[in-house]
Amino acid sequence: MKKRFLILGLLAIFSMGCSSSSDDGGSLAVTEAHLLGKWYLIGVKHNNEPMENAEHLCSTSKDFNEIFSNHHIIFTGYGSDCQQNDTQDSQWELDNTTFSIIYSDGFTQPDVYQVQNLTDSQMEMKQTSGSDVYIYYLHRL
Repeated sequence: MKKRFLILGLLAIFSMGCSSSSDDGGSLAVTEAHLLGKWYLIGVKHNNEPMENAEHLCSTSKDFNEIFSNHHIIFTGYGSDCQQNDTQDSQWELDNTTFSIIYSDGFTQPDVYQVQNLTDSQMEMKQTSGSDVYIYYLHRL
C-alpha cells in the first residue's frame, strides 16, 4: 500500500496554468520535461483532514519514484536497515494536467491524478476515488 501511495503521489503532479518557472520557486507549466526526476512523498491529505506525514523506514534514504523521459516511472523502496528492498517499473502518461500510472501486471487499474501545483522542488497531485479526495505532497530529490 505504501508503494502505491508513493507512486500515486509522484504522478499526481499536474493541474497548473501555463506560467513558466521563476527564480523565486514559482509555479511551472505542467509539461513532461518539468515532471522528470526523482520525487519522494512528504505527506497525504484525505478529504478535509489535516495532512498526514509520510513515514519512510530509512531515515537516510527515502523511498522515491523516478520519472523518466521514456515514459517509465520506477519506484525504489528502502527497508529499516536502509538497504534497497523494493523496485517497481511502470509506465506513465500525461494528458494536459492528467497524470496516469499504468502498472505492468496487467491487472491493476491505472492510477489517475490531477497536478494541482508544480514548482522546481515540490508537487501536489489530486486523486479522486468515489467520494474520497486525496492530495499527495511530493518533494524533488
